[in-house]
Amino acid sequence: MFSCSTECLYNINSIQVVNHYSHFYLLNELLENLKGTENDPARVVALSSKAHETALGDGKFWKIYSSPDEMVSSLGTGIKNIGVQSYCESKLANILHMREMAKRYPAIKFMSVHPGIVKTSFFRFSTESEFKGTFVGWWLNTSFVQWLQKSPEQGAQTSMYCICSPEAETGHYYAECAQSKVAIKGKRNLDEAQEELWNLSMKFVEENCQFH
Repeated sequence: MFSCSTECLYNINSIQVVNHYSHFYLLNELLENLKGTENDPARVVALSSKAHETALGDGKFWKIYSSPDEMVSSLGTGIKNIGVQSYCESKLANILHMREMAKRYPAIKFMSVHPGIVKTSFFRFSTESEFKGTFVGWWLNTSFVQWLQKSPEQGAQTSMYCICSPEAETGHYYAECAQSKVAIKGKRNLDEAQEELWNLSMKFVEENCQFH
């Protein structure tokens, strides 16, 4: 989810609900079924993005607001105003989620990956005037970026590495089949942001979902 409208779901920015909170809930539902062995542990790989480097990590986009009006007042609306930034914050959330899971569940391997710019239908909304009017929309439609795009098979390589390789280590972020640095635009301490995200995610599940 990248270039669709930025709406409010559960008093949260919709992109965070789709890209992070739904993943958080699903993984919690599946957790007890993830079985492995000491030599071959179960693995979870989250699809993140290099776009996380533009995130601030200040929690504004992850926050559960008291009402849609409060969210709009704090964040604004529309792709041009918050669409791209909300996506970047959600991709940071994917990374921090896997880091926290790795800390809490050492018997399972948790990793996040940047697949690269992959030629799929992911950018199928990029011809819409609102998104195309942004810098990112223009950039993604340049011939140079389209030339750099990977095939789906190439884009899957880092995910497959994390799924299959015995060298892949839990809690890390990978790009081009190698560990990569997690770096954000904001000055927020990542451990503090990670703890805040975990607490917000647990609150979301407790208030909106039921465990079986």
